[in-house]
Amino acid sequence: MIRRHIIAMVVLAATLLAAVLLRLGISDSGWQWPGNAALWELRGIRVVCGLTVGLGLSTAGVLLQALLRNPLASPDLIGVSSGASLAVVLALFFVAGGASGEGGGGGFAIATWHSGPAFVGAAAALWLVYGLSQRRGLVDPTSLVLIGLMLNIMFGAGILLLQHLAPGRELASSRYLVGSITENLSWRLVGASAGVTTACVGVAAILGKSIDAAMLGDDEARSVGVRVGGLRVAMLALAGVLAAIGVTLAGPIGFVGLICPHLARLLTGLSGGHRVLVAAAALAGASTVVLGDSLVRAVAPSSGRLPLGVVMALIGGPVFIAMLRREQRRAT
Repeated sequence: MIRRHIIAMVVLAATLLAAVLLRLGISDSGWQWPGNAALWELRGIRVVCGLTVGLGLSTAGVLLQALLRNPLASPDLIGVSSGASLAVVLALFFVAGGASGEGGGGGFAIATWHSGPAFVGAAAALWLVYGLSQRRGLVDPTSLVLIGLMLNIMFGAGILLLQHLAPGRELASSRYLVGSITENLSWRLVGASAGVTTACVGVAAILGKSIDAAMLGDDEARSVGVRVGGLRVAMLALAGVLAAIGVTLAGPIGFVGLICPHLARLLTGLSGGHRVLVAAAALAGASTVVLGDSLVRAVAPSSGRLPLGVVMALIGGPVFIAMLRREQRRAT
């Protein structure tokens, strides 16, 4: 009998392939295969960007949920995405001058150096939420949610303050802050980000068995040779890098890091442990973002300016509420 997680992986892989083909072919007049090199480049870079963002955010969600032992943990809910966003906006405000229309295409053009501030912001937010939510050496779930909420509010206020300090000028990051994949990306940045993301997802999958042992408890993990402290640092670092890459490429896209790990658990039935879960969540996340970008293109075919973050929020919000209701029914 074929194991459930194998069937799930095949289904997810097929869904991802269909999503990629759909995004490559969708155009103003419906579905049409790219007929020239320019179209291949424009559509291809968005596909690779969507794949990278989806892979990274969903894997970061798996790592954070395991690290914090909280099924509601994700890069956007605990302040990681907003922290990275604030750092990028700070860099734009003080380095790039904060005015829109100065970059190519009259919009937000992502430059390679944005990755540095994003990494710093994501790492700072991670260390804050992880350190402040500890009680007697253990992470307190209630403190985690409250601290993450406060960090999101504080970082959001910081972004609004920067916008207020630029009277008469719209920050170049305005559209970026609601999450958007644009054609103003360079293949150099997207390619490097895709390579780093793939490597991080691979490392996370390799750590899967150690994560399984750590989920049983620190003593049990140490008894089988797992260095719990080093594992936590590695998981934290991987989640921070993946979240920062996602924010660098497309801005803060919510719910992908929260919903996709749960979707992967539902499909795999928790068989295969975290090694399978990481792979399944990565496929689910990549499919979700690419399909969301296809929906953006279909709804606004002339410009594609509907922010991807809006689409993800409209889809992810109801799913998140349904998931909470399901957990409440289980508890009773």
